[in-house]
Amino acid sequence: MFINGGGLTDINPDFLRTASLGAWLHLRGRNYTAVNRFFVFKADGSFAGTQETTRDIELSSSADEYTATATFEFFDAADQLIRTGCATSTATRLE
Repeated sequence: MFINGGGLTDINPDFLRTASLGAWLHLRGRNYTAVNRFFVFKADGSFAGTQETTRDIELSSSADEYTATATFEFFDAADQLIRTGCATSTATRLE
């Protein structure tokens, strides 16, 4: 959920990760960036590390949809970067 003023929350109903908190920022025109971070757990419940996701977002002209490219960084329990990746996503506004 993108919150007016720059806040970001993400709630995932998965026991392998926590909800995440983050921030978004308007860059120019219909372009935004957003970063969020959450804790990740192994199947046995032990702490695995954290993941940080950065999105480059382009809002549609109607402001009801967006497309984004995302990169993620996974850090182990010692906060050492061990994996990176990328993805694309789309979203539609809920009312």
